[in-house]
Amino acid sequence: MDAEGAARALGELAESAAEAAAALQGAPEPFLRDLANLVIVSPPMLDSLRRHPDWILWLRRRHEAGWPGGALDLDGRDLDGLRAHQRREYVESAFMDVAGLRTFEETVQRLSWLSDAVIAAALRSIWRASENDRPADLRDSDAPEGFAVFALGKLGGNELNYSSDIDLVFLRRPEPLSGADDLGFFTRLGERLIAGLSQPGPDGFLYRVDMRLRPYGETGPLVPTLASVVGYYESWAEAWERQALIKARFVAGSAELDRRFSEFVASYTFARHPDDSALEELKRVKHRSEKEHRRAGERFDLKQGWGGIRDIEFYVQYLQLIAGSQHPEVRVGPTLEAIRRLAAARALLAGEESQLSLSYRFLRTVEHRLQLRALTPDVVLPEDPREVDSLARGLGFEGARRGERLRAVLAGHRRRVRAILERIYLTPGYLHLDEREEELAQLVTERTPRERVREILARYGFQDLDRACQNLRLLAVGPAGRILPHAERRAFLGFAAPLLEVLRDSIDPDRALDNLESFASASGNRVSFLRSLASRRAHLERLVNLLAASNLARQILVRHPEYFDYLARGHHLEAERSASEMKDELAGRVAEAPAGQSAGEVVRRFRQRETVRIAYRDLGGLGDPLQISRELSALAEACLGVAVASSALGAPDSPIVLALGKLGSRQMHYASDLDLVFLYDDASEDANAEDRVRFARLEDSRVERILELLAGVTAEGVAYRVDLRLRPEGASGLLARSWRSFVEYADHYMRPWERMALVRCRALYARPATAERWRRLHERIVYRFGWDDASLGSVRHLKRRIETEKSRETRTQLDFKYGPGGIADLEFLVQMLQVRHGAADARVRAPEAPAAIAALEAAGALERDAAAELVAAHRFQRHVENHLQLAEEWPARELSRESPHLARLARSVGIRGGSPAADRAAFVSRWELHAQAVRRLVERYFYGAEQ
Repeated sequence: MDAEGAARALGELAESAAEAAAALQGAPEPFLRDLANLVIVSPPMLDSLRRHPDWILWLRRRHEAGWPGGALDLDGRDLDGLRAHQRREYVESAFMDVAGLRTFEETVQRLSWLSDAVIAAALRSIWRASENDRPADLRDSDAPEGFAVFALGKLGGNELNYSSDIDLVFLRRPEPLSGADDLGFFTRLGERLIAGLSQPGPDGFLYRVDMRLRPYGETGPLVPTLASVVGYYESWAEAWERQALIKARFVAGSAELDRRFSEFVASYTFARHPDDSALEELKRVKHRSEKEHRRAGERFDLKQGWGGIRDIEFYVQYLQLIAGSQHPEVRVGPTLEAIRRLAAARALLAGEESQLSLSYRFLRTVEHRLQLRALTPDVVLPEDPREVDSLARGLGFEGARRGERLRAVLAGHRRRVRAILERIYLTPGYLHLDEREEELAQLVTERTPRERVREILARYGFQDLDRACQNLRLLAVGPAGRILPHAERRAFLGFAAPLLEVLRDSIDPDRALDNLESFASASGNRVSFLRSLASRRAHLERLVNLLAASNLARQILVRHPEYFDYLARGHHLEAERSASEMKDELAGRVAEAPAGQSAGEVVRRFRQRETVRIAYRDLGGLGDPLQISRELSALAEACLGVAVASSALGAPDSPIVLALGKLGSRQMHYASDLDLVFLYDDASEDANAEDRVRFARLEDSRVERILELLAGVTAEGVAYRVDLRLRPEGASGLLARSWRSFVEYADHYMRPWERMALVRCRALYARPATAERWRRLHERIVYRFGWDDASLGSVRHLKRRIETEKSRETRTQLDFKYGPGGIADLEFLVQMLQVRHGAADARVRAPEAPAAIAALEAAGALERDAAAELVAAHRFQRHVENHLQLAEEWPARELSRESPHLARLARSVGIRGGSPAADRAAFVSRWELHAQAVRRLVERYFYGAEQ
């Protein structure tokens, strides 16, 4: 120890308070030496002793008495009292640890024991404080009833360190409280306990609480019932969650819940030898964790780094799962005790017990010294050589180049630990073993017992196990049920494992497999087709998600398997295609179509192929939601353009095509109608009435041909449904209107809501002079209309009627379009702001919502935070609506909150909660978060006083 540094540290402590100086006066030399070492190693302990100088005398007396034991009596203390008591116990534990008076095992046991006592005392304190909030049948209970706290991780294993998070799981009794909000009360109790443990006081906070290991993670209920937890583990839990239960241990609360859950954990965790897929899943999770925590350079991460603490713990727990079913004695929480028992059970190779124990003790001791420096969860060796030297000195390294020698010792431990781990962790990812191939072979023979097949398939996330089995057998042997030759059998088994893995990770394994089988059967040679797919993992993943998301995509691919080759070659997948590019290609196809193939058929097939391509990009994450909507709009614009050109047949110049709604704003989804208005130039001034009528009929006939090309029903279905109801006089009006009659209607009869609908209007295929003519008219009839209180009020009145008459949102159902804060709310809000500010600022006249919102913010019509909320909500709405329409095939706007389709929709937009129920809950939470923000802005800007 640095004598000069020790004297300086003790001098600073003595000068902090007279009581401190008195306690140090005449103290035994060993006590002063060890105290000086502590305050040098741990500045937070020095701060605690300065703040509580009476602790020095208490510590001295404990030292002189030989550190007598005894139970901790924390009952009756408030949270500040618990914080002070915990910090004092930390001072004693750190003193004895640094002085070498306690072993590593004794130190972590003491810290864990202290945590148990603090959590139990905090729970009792909060329980007493909640007396008036308790249901009637619990008000007379002095101790917590129906609620229990379990620990996992380091606390569960009784090996807590100085700055560990504590991994907790709360449970409540399965019996509902009569006449009480069972979930609500226990959730509040759990929240108060977390707050009490986590919030700081004069002596800091007690513990950082991590609840993410509970069933369903962050999206699950904070305090689930015992029955729901058991159901979760038996039905949904992943392999790593079963592994985590090795360290599950009761801490506080109901003894009855302790007994029942502990019995379940004991029977579930080690009930059977884990199968290969579970073991490989554990390795995959470990590998993913390593990638997430990999740090640049050569810095030592003692916990997550290569050959670190986590490697030892993973290796030990992995072997415990394997050996635990046959050797009950290895079912223990503490890592060092588990190592000893695994060695006794001959689960470790020669030399592994001593090496793992030695490395674990050393790495954990270094971790403790790092954390004592600031009481933070520090696990990375400092880069500053002076800090490393100081750390080495605190660990007992003497002489010159202490820091370098510490690094060398750490490197040796890490290298040896990793070499041991490689025994089971040879390569990251999945290891496809012959045993697994044999297991998969059982899926394709009728001789395998049904329960065995169901057991295998359940691991891959299938819900309808019998149908999944049927589809797999169809993939393997075809409808005739022929026996595969050995070579084909080996080929099938070679790609069956990666295929099942991809299906398991898809947005809906059942639907994906169902549609994949239909697709494979249309390809002819199933095995050859699937083998080619399995060789391109990324392509297989995208295709499987496409088939899981859309029956329409499956139908198109089955009818036109050549489109699969188009996708496989990667044409136009990385970037979105423009309307002009697609229009040129489609026009060429129409011109080169063989005899007997109509232009309408060519348009439909092109639209189907491009729709599948865009959906493939969408589900594969190759384009963001706004890009996908733009590309769907560009596709519609291309098809419409070719239809307009093909409709001429000797007619005058092309009509002026006005695109409104989703096409006009470039936010089409997969099932969008085309909202169109057709205008034509007036007949010549000298034309008589009869010629004018003939001219109008000619234009109407041309529109009819366009409608037939796009919306006529053929063997290939329709290209697009066309909606002309936004034209003057709506459904009762002419299909095409002359420019003069349209202007007259706009000047004298057009209602405010019709003008607002024109905000999202674009003139398509117009020559420059015509485009400029429309721009001037559009500005006049929309933005310079003279929006006054009456006209704006009529729009608000219409909006209220829509909310009352069309919204189908309920407590059990979401209405994505007309529900509060839904798509219609955002569109009405943006368009209202555009017509109010468009006269003064031309930038806000953009038909696309994102551009309009940005312009409204720049113009001062929207605050920055409001604009950001609208852009985020719009992007999420586009993502959801795109995938909803892709899944439903027909225009849909609502889903039950409990619908299985909602879970698939959630996963398709990147929300994964760990189970269908958790997926639905997480999706609803995010939708409602955006909807609440949008509705708040609607009330403020659309209905509110800020006009």
